[in-house]
Amino acid sequence: MGSEVVLVTGGQGFLGQHIIRLLQQDPKVAEIRVIDKKMFTNRIGFEEKKVIKSFVADISKPETMGNEIFDGVNCVIHTAAETGFSHFPSAKIMEEVNVNGTRHVIHKCITANVGCLIFTSTTHVVIPKKDPLFLATEHLAKAPPKDGFLFGHYGRTKHDAENLIRDANGKRLADGSGNLATLCLRPTLLYGELDPYYVTHALKIAKDHGGCLYRIGWGGERIQVTYAGNAAWAHILAKDQLMKEPTIVGGEVIFVTDDTVIQNAFEFLDPFLKARSMKASTFVYPATLAVIFVLFLYFVSRMLRPLVHLKNPFPHPSTLYFIVCFYCFNRLKATLRLGYKPIYSPEEAINKSLDYYKNVPLS
Repeated sequence: MGSEVVLVTGGQGFLGQHIIRLLQQDPKVAEIRVIDKKMFTNRIGFEEKKVIKSFVADISKPETMGNEIFDGVNCVIHTAAETGFSHFPSAKIMEEVNVNGTRHVIHKCITANVGCLIFTSTTHVVIPKKDPLFLATEHLAKAPPKDGFLFGHYGRTKHDAENLIRDANGKRLADGSGNLATLCLRPTLLYGELDPYYVTHALKIAKDHGGCLYRIGWGGERIQVTYAGNAAWAHILAKDQLMKEPTIVGGEVIFVTDDTVIQNAFEFLDPFLKARSMKASTFVYPATLAVIFVLFLYFVSRMLRPLVHLKNPFPHPSTLYFIVCFYCFNRLKATLRLGYKPIYSPEEAINKSLDYYKNVPLS
């Protein structure tokens, strides 16, 4: 019987549910606690063998996080975040949640004597507006200038939060019993059950265009995505390694990928489109023209936003640029430091995902 008490922030969300599913299978874990703005419900259909305690709280409002949430916790897995993939994401909310919220979680860990904190970051903290990345490593891939992140305030605020997490590594716990050990994981773009972003958004765009997703590109674009279950597994391994040998990985950042084929974005989306009786266009529209067109629509809708909210049937310009460029990351550090290797093969990941995308609401 396990003895660990693990707290997951954002446990009601996409990745959080996959992490909790694996924590349920972890023999070292006795109790799982969840912080989210909504009461936790099992949205992914895993077997509940271990105690799950749900707390409705907002990490950007520390007064909502009572002491009883963190007392007795051995490890916090901090996945709660405000994303920036919509057309007009709020920079203020991202600052409050991603930066200040992370600051509050760190403070709670120290005062409650929690020795282990894992932060879910993203590869977007090193993705610039213009240049591609080929087999980027943690040592060589640097954050762009403040105004140079492809996804703007999202990349910047997650990077700022990373810095807070790394600076907190080694901080003395309140009772003097030890030091806080921290670790940042940077998974690539995720797909899988409960995905509200990438594949689901592409399916919605195809539906809005009569069941056809317009192909765009220039010929060399590729996308590297990771199944959420494998990203969740990296968090479990990070927990074990950080609690066992905090000096080995404490304060580090680690890229997380899996064996999903690195391929053209539209080729990857093809089976999910077919599952909904939709398809990608046979004609490939030039990427440059597509980006200019989408930028034009974006600026028009932005200018009119104070007067009327227009429904833009196309993705955000940054999303469009992301899928026609090439960003590829090296997971050697995850293998060496965490002993990580994917537990779901590409075939298993696609099949599990298909069951979800066949039925996900697109309205």
